[in-house]
Amino acid sequence: MTTTMAAKGGDQSDDGGKERRFGQDVYRPYSGRFKAHARARFLSPGIMYTVNLVFKFLRHQNSTHMFFVLKYQLGEETESSISYLTFARENGWREVELYQFTSDSTCFDLDIQFQCQGNDHNLAYFETIIEGIEFRPVEKVS
Repeated sequence: MTTTMAAKGGDQSDDGGKERRFGQDVYRPYSGRFKAHARARFLSPGIMYTVNLVFKFLRHQNSTHMFFVLKYQLGEETESSISYLTFARENGWREVELYQFTSDSTCFDLDIQFQCQGNDHNLAYFETIIEGIEFRPVEKVS
């Protein structure tokens, strides 16, 4: 499986390449707003996948689970969704689940618009580095 991410609304950032899985530059959004196009190829039909945003706070956050308000809109949907909880990975990056789907083909494309929610008192909401969008298999659907 391969994934690509094209994002608009920020700039490329260099984190020194530490613990990066996607092998490309990371992305730092401006003011917590950005758009991404995620494309997965070589998916297995009949498998349920989760779509996760993989990111890191510029200010180190030690907690395993953390409250984080991320508003996002998938594809052509008219309503936005909100995720409130991120999970720490062993490598220092964090993830938040955005979507689940069962693959009916080997390809999947998804446009996502993001808006991190925060206020002037908590600037960590806007100080993030985006590594990419991950498609993770969950289970086989019979």
